[in-house]
Amino acid sequence: MFTNNSLVIFHKVDNGYERYDVDHAFVNESENTAIIKSGNILKKGSYSLIPKEFYPDGLEIKKNTDLVVVGTCNLAIDNTDDKSIIDSIKALKAAHTVYTVTGYAPKLYGSENMQHYELTLEG
Repeated sequence: MFTNNSLVIFHKVDNGYERYDVDHAFVNESENTAIIKSGNILKKGSYSLIPKEFYPDGLEIKKNTDLVVVGTCNLAIDNTDDKSIIDSIKALKAAHTVYTVTGYAPKLYGSENMQHYELTLEG
């Protein structure tokens, strides 16, 4: 499978977030405009595929809580307490485009080199 980028997944757990670095993923970013009564809203979205061989062991994606940064990211989320988690996420969003996982689908069929995990991201 063709890959063109890397991802950093921040997986929500009971006491904060766990970080997973994915070095090989296919990412297709897009922008959509929604028209509402108060005006236009620009939404960034992304469609990402992670080949099975590069998917982190034991990771079970949680829709609407897990966060993703496309590309490299040197920041981490401080899980010390609730305030430090919120401050860390604010700093992360100030430095990078942060997406929320809105869709997750394991595609583990077909030939071995085509098996992958699909993530739908919105940010």
